[in-house]
Amino acid sequence: MPGLRDQLFELGWQQGSIIDAGRIDHPALAGADPFLVINQTCDLIHDRLETEPSAELLRLRRIEEVDPALENTKNPRKAHILALHQGTPAPVEISCVDRITIPRDLLLGGRPSTSWQVAAADISDLIVWFTQRYLRTAFPNSFEDRIKPQLKKIRKQIEPNQSLIDTLFIRVDPLREISGDDPHAVRLLVAVRKANLDDPVKLQMLHSMAKQLGSIFGEAEGLELEGPVIVESLNNISLAQIQDYLEWCRYDYLSFGEED
Repeated sequence: MPGLRDQLFELGWQQGSIIDAGRIDHPALAGADPFLVINQTCDLIHDRLETEPSAELLRLRRIEEVDPALENTKNPRKAHILALHQGTPAPVEISCVDRITIPRDLLLGGRPSTSWQVAAADISDLIVWFTQRYLRTAFPNSFEDRIKPQLKKIRKQIEPNQSLIDTLFIRVDPLREISGDDPHAVRLLVAVRKANLDDPVKLQMLHSMAKQLGSIFGEAEGLELEGPVIVESLNNISLAQIQDYLEWCRYDYLSFGEED
């Protein structure tokens, strides 16, 4: 008889597989929602249950429409994507706190859904989004308190240009709690793909955003912006150049002091 790995492989289970509602008999899967499997494929089809006992799942909750504020994994807790159900666009919501585990051998009871599909790019984004819950930088409260009054202005600049930004790097010095009148010194580096810099319209949008961000940080009490906000191609950024910077994840600028 084939081992567990071969059986799961033959059934077609992999990272990004979807479990149809009612397909697997387990209390956590009750209801009308499908579930997205997020285990790395090698772990999901591992031959030993003692080593990898569980399948990890995220619920795909049907919703009426996608909320732009929750698209592109902007929010640290909820994400909206357009899946396909029987070939028709189907908006769904994923909550990172609604992670469910089931015994992995239950997957032997059926095959992945053929009626639901989630784009490969969305699966990759959701995996990064989920893991960033644990990996994203925790900035000092003294920095967060000082930037909080400027958040709406920052959003206004970043959100329309988010598709043009690959990574937003920030250097905060000191990266620890401070009190009194001592400021946090800040530097910002906007990393973008070369194609966006080669497009005159996109280049103008990026430089306009950088200028406005510089003004916003310059106005923030208790922060000192060191130099202009830099817009640079990924092709020209070296590890030495960013070794003192941290990735200012898109989730972070939306999460200071807010639940959603």
